Amino acid sequence: LEDYLETKRVAFPRFYFLSNDDLLDILSQIKNPRAVQPHLLKMFDNIKKLEFGENNVDVIAIESAEGESIPLAKYPKARGEVEKWLSVLEQYMVLSLRRLAKTAVMDYEGKKRTDWIFDHPCQLVLTVSQIYWCREVAASLASEDGAQGLRDYQQECYRNLGDLADLTARKLNKIERRMLGTLITTDVHSRDLVDQMVDENVSGPTQFGWQKQLRTEWEVNGGPEGGEVVLRQNNSYFGYGYEYQGA
Repeated sequence: LEDYLETKRVAFPRFYFLSNDDLLDILSQIKNPRAVQPHLLKMFDNIKKLEFGENNVDVIAIESAEGESIPLAKYPKARGEVEKWLSVLEQYMVLSLRRLAKTAVMDYEGKKRTDWIFDHPCQLVLTVSQIYWCREVAASLASEDGAQGLRDYQQECYRNLGDLADLTARKLNKIERRMLGTLITTDVHSRDLVDQMVDENVSGPTQFGWQKQLRTEWEVNGGPEGGEVVLRQNNSYFGYGYEYQGA
């Protein structure tokens, strides 16, 4: 039995997060794809539920523990060996978030930020906000007088925080309020970093005071979908995993 379960775990490594009893519970109900539902949060960061199409085979969306639903770009067929269709689900999760990230990036400059944040999944609002914060800081430092450019952008950071604070008075649903609270926390941290760089008189994009920061960037020509989220810090380079994290 242990050898049999090991073959399943090798085929779909997220099964290593499950106990033998949990894995057997799934495998014993191979004809019932909904049998995986109670175990999803043990295998994925924040997928609690799968939404099925009318044929009860196509998985059309993933849902977080907070109730946010993300439509999938392609629909995996929940039939056959469970480790195979879960592997396809994992691939389509990554594909869907990559495409939604590209949409959020392209949409950012055409809207007011206070409107834009309610038009995209929470995870991508936070990620793309960081992309544009990094882009704007770098542009400020690359201006003719980098130190003054950063001081000017410092005031912009304070204005952006004030705009977000005003939104808290709106009538928001649970997911929107949670996202807004997290975004404000992130923006406060970003503002503090700008304050620190101003105090340290950082005046150029290649200086250590900026290069040491963990920077989220959008590579226009990266990835299979014509754009990729990447993270940089000094000489280090990391790809974004597109693991769904919900709200």
